[in-house]
Amino acid sequence: MLNLLHAPTLGLIVTMLLMTIASLMVFVLKTRKTYPGFGLWATGLVTLAGCFILAILRSTLPPVFAILTGNAMAIASLCLLYDGVANFYRQSKIPANRLNWAGGAVILAVLAYCLFRADGVNIRIMWASAFQFFIAMRVFRLALPHARGRQKSATLLLCAVFIGTGVIASWRFVDVMLAPTMTDMLAQDVGFRLLILVEAMLAIVVAFTFLLLTHTRIEEELHEARARAEHSARIDPLTGLWNRRHLESEAKREIQRANRYVQPISLVLLDIDHFKQVNDRLGHLVGDDVLRQMAGIVQASVRTSDLVCRWGGEEFAILMPVALGEAVQAAEKLRHAITQQEIEPVGRLSISVGCAQLVLGEDLTSWCRRADDALYRAKEGGRNRVEKDDGAPRNEPALTT
Repeated sequence: MLNLLHAPTLGLIVTMLLMTIASLMVFVLKTRKTYPGFGLWATGLVTLAGCFILAILRSTLPPVFAILTGNAMAIASLCLLYDGVANFYRQSKIPANRLNWAGGAVILAVLAYCLFRADGVNIRIMWASAFQFFIAMRVFRLALPHARGRQKSATLLLCAVFIGTGVIASWRFVDVMLAPTMTDMLAQDVGFRLLILVEAMLAIVVAFTFLLLTHTRIEEELHEARARAEHSARIDPLTGLWNRRHLESEAKREIQRANRYVQPISLVLLDIDHFKQVNDRLGHLVGDDVLRQMAGIVQASVRTSDLVCRWGGEEFAILMPVALGEAVQAAEKLRHAITQQEIEPVGRLSISVGCAQLVLGEDLTSWCRRADDALYRAKEGGRNRVEKDDGAPRNEPALTT
C-alpha cells in the first residue's frame, strides 16, 4: 500500500488506468452505436489522462507550464463530462454550458495569480476542489430527474459517483485548508495521494457508468421498436382501426373470461351496402376514402369499452361486453346514425348488421360463423337492417346478465 501511494508510482498507475479507459471509450465511439454526449465523455477522459501525464512529467517541464496546463486540462475534463451528460439525457447536441466554462476560466485565472504570487499549493488546491464540487453537484442535479425506466439503475449509479466526487472534493478542501502550507502536496501528503487514488477508482466507475447508460439506451430503443412493430402489426393501415388479428386475439381472451365468470359478450359484424358500386363507379381511391370516413363514424358511435376493428374489405367488427339485446340496440343506433351521415362524395350510405352473443363453451370460429350468418340474413332480407343469432346450437342457452 505504501508503494502504491508513492507519488511517481501513483501517478503512473492512475495515468495507465485513465488511458486504458479513454482508449476503450474511443474504441466504442468508433465501432459501436453511441448517442449525443458519448464523444464528449471520451474526450473528457482523454483530457483527464493528459492531466496526470503532465503531473508525472512536471519535474522535467517548466513548473508554470506544467501546473497551469495540468489544471486547465482537469477543468476542461470536468466541463466536458458535464456537457456529455447534458447531451445524452437531452438526446441532442447542445452548446457547451457557458456557466461551467466561464467558471473554469475564472478558477484558472485565480490559480495563475496564486502561482505567480507563490502563495503555496494549498490555496490552489482549495480553489480547484471548490470547482470540482460545483461541477459534481451540477451533474447530480442534471441526471437525477432522468432516473426512471430502463435507465434508472445506471442513472442512479452516475448520481452516486458524482456525489462521491463531491464528497472527496469537500474533504480535500477542508484537509488542505487545515494543513500547513506545502510546496508539493502530492509528494508531501499521503492523505492527499490517497484521495487521488480514490478519485481514479471513481473515474473507472464513471466510464463504466457511461458504457452502461449507452447499453441501456440501446435496449430501451429496441424495446420501443418492438412495441411499435407489434402495435403496427395490429393496426389497419387504411382506416387506423385495429385489424382482424388484434380483434381475434382479444376475442380469445374475452371468451376465456366470459366462460370463467359467466359474463355476456357479443360480436357485431357490419357490412357497407352496395360498396362495390362505389368502387366500380368512382374508383378505389374514393372507395378507400369512404372506408376511412365510415371507420370514423363507427368509432365515434360506440362506447369506449367496445373494440372496433376492420374485419376485411368493407366489413367492420365490434366486440361488445354486453348481452345480445343490448348489442342489437347499439347496432340499431349505429345503423341509424350512418344513414343520417353525408359521406363525401357519395352521399348517404347504409349498412347491414349481424349480431351474435357468445354461448357458454363456444369457440371463436363458431361464434364468428353465427355472427356472419346473421349478417348474411340481413343482406338477404333487403339490407339496411340488423339481424341476430341467439345461440348455436339452438338447444344451448346463451349467456345472460
